[in-house]
Amino acid sequence: MAQPGCSGQVTQPAGRTTDKAPPSEVLRRYGVFRSPQPTGEPLGPLTNTDNGLLATAYQRTRTVAGVRVTVAPLLDWTPPVRPASCDAFELKRVRGLVRKQPRSVRRRALAIVKRQIASDEAVRSLPPRTLLLLGAPDAFGPAVTGALALSAQRGLFTQAGQTAGAATFVGLVPDGVARIRFRTAGEPDVEVPVTDNIAVVRIHSDRLFGPGHQALWLDANGGTIRTIGRLATRTN
Repeated sequence: MAQPGCSGQVTQPAGRTTDKAPPSEVLRRYGVFRSPQPTGEPLGPLTNTDNGLLATAYQRTRTVAGVRVTVAPLLDWTPPVRPASCDAFELKRVRGLVRKQPRSVRRRALAIVKRQIASDEAVRSLPPRTLLLLGAPDAFGPAVTGALALSAQRGLFTQAGQTAGAATFVGLVPDGVARIRFRTAGEPDVEVPVTDNIAVVRIHSDRLFGPGHQALWLDANGGTIRTIGRLATRTN
């Protein structure tokens, strides 16, 4: 018999909102959150807000290259994990199931449960975090989330459509990035502008996420701010 709420499915708190401001590093790095929502541009919806607080006062929607993109900070996010009471219940349940089994079987079964309990406890001990949310109406799946440090280093991208031979991706990058150049050995470079920290690129998915490809973040003068990835050497 299972304890209510301990069926193995982690129950995530429904999306909640807050008027709190995000951490200063978010406002310092992303001008889109410092700017007001444009008049006449309705806010787009965002999903994947469970286990955190959607900072609605800083939710922003921009239309870039014909694509409506919505971004927002997600505050006080914690990873989904089952209640501690479920760990104790599961340990008791497994002990009852294996109590008549050989000692070696009991030890292995209990060791598995105890490892899971230790993992759950480690997750519960993690401090709340701030994530960034990025979504578009035609995105494949819910809005993507990104940790602050990694998003600042590599950008946050999600697919927002598909056409013959290429996909549409939207991305969020920090202040100072005016253009992004995507490079692949033996192929023409693809370069797109950045508007309010948002870029839209139509490109084959392998050139964005696959190995052997490179992205250059460029400033307003064309100087390279950051190089992401290593360009593969083309061989005949």
